Amino acid sequence: MLSNRRAGGNPSVQNAATVSACVGVLECCMHHILYRRGVYPSGAFVRKRAFDCPVYQCLHPQVQSYIATALVHAKQELEQEHLQAVYLDLCDSSRRQIVERWQFSVRGISLTNQQPSSVDRNQQLHSAFRTMLLRLHVSDALEQQGQAGDTFQISLECGGGSLPDNWVVTGNASKFPGNDNSEVSLLPVVEARVEEFGLDINFIKK
Repeated sequence: MLSNRRAGGNPSVQNAATVSACVGVLECCMHHILYRRGVYPSGAFVRKRAFDCPVYQCLHPQVQSYIATALVHAKQELEQEHLQAVYLDLCDSSRRQIVERWQFSVRGISLTNQQPSSVDRNQQLHSAFRTMLLRLHVSDALEQQGQAGDTFQISLECGGGSLPDNWVVTGNASKFPGNDNSEVSLLPVVEARVEEFGLDINFIKK
């Protein structure tokens, strides 16, 4: 998922590596959350490795296609520094209601301010994301009780850009659509930090 070739001091190469790595780890985390929260049967997933960590990937072609399409939009917005957060909502299809919301906050990312570094950025990103995935594996947030839903949706929060409306998060992103009066709390789960780069995973709980 990440190249072992040195990025050198070329900022454009470093930025491309940052974006690609960020999108790659988002994909890993989304599939892993779907697996651990039992949204689909365990038999629908296959065990693979990414960032030198075991991860689970859903084999259903529609699930793979939907996540991949969402992340194409996320990558485009991230490259323009418009992307602020990606939301993974686990939903109860019978009640048409979100029951869990996971926030992937990328507000800490700054591509234009990155400076050439003597340290291989690819190696730094690889190490940071490996740690993130390992911590996500043992996170208490994935062990919570209660039904996690039987389907999911993805939305993006951007500051500008031309994102298609069907991918834009609606309403107050820290609330659940249809439940805007409910009390919720933002629980930090894991984070990754590499120089100016930052990615946080938070669980928004009712």
